[in-house]
Amino acid sequence: MKVSGDGTSIVEDGRQQLVVEVRDRYNNPVSGATVHFTLAGAEQGTSHELDNGTTTGEAVQVTTGADGQASVTYHLDSVSGNGDDVTVRVSIDDIPPMGGSFDTDRKETLAFSLAAVGQSGNGNGGNGDGGDGGDGGGGDDGAQTPQVEFRVDDLSHPNEDKMNYVASYDVSNTNGSFERVNVVYDNVNRGSSATGTRSATTMHGSQQYQLSYGASEQWKMTVQVIYERSDRTE
Repeated sequence: MKVSGDGTSIVEDGRQQLVVEVRDRYNNPVSGATVHFTLAGAEQGTSHELDNGTTTGEAVQVTTGADGQASVTYHLDSVSGNGDDVTVRVSIDDIPPMGGSFDTDRKETLAFSLAAVGQSGNGNGGNGDGGDGGDGGGGDDGAQTPQVEFRVDDLSHPNEDKMNYVASYDVSNTNGSFERVNVVYDNVNRGSSATGTRSATTMHGSQQYQLSYGASEQWKMTVQVIYERSDRTE
């Protein structure tokens, strides 16, 4: 089975739905599968939870529906300093640990890497195996941290080893210096020898990336929000 998902940046006192999709070896959605979510890495100054009917939000179990999808809602209550990197670990085998090592190279696991930022817009760009909240930037209209919603659909044909990913994105909270959105596809197994970028000047859309190989390998997708500076450079 495969697990795919998306990630984004979360502004203080905000919520973000985390969605995973479980598919079998023939790329069909799997219903009735148990998906385990664990709220793992974060600094002590961050107050947050996974809100899905649990009191602490530290570990949640969700059953996939007919579409093979399971989801939880991440709630960022508050974050101190300039922001925090948050990790939500996912597994269809067992409950992922809150600390220590976690193997995300397996098809049965996934780690969302989220960026928790304050109301002022300070923080780090978030990224994950499912997605990335890309580069915030200044510009003619002042600094704003863009908000990115990101989803990846795996349409690959594993029996033919043909990779086919469709990345859908929705970018908001930009300013007048917004130029474009890049979706970068990186093959984790092959490194820089297998990478590609798809670009668009719209803040809402999708980008498809296909290759004649790589369906059985791990890929990382990154969304980059590109601003044009006042001197017309990026």
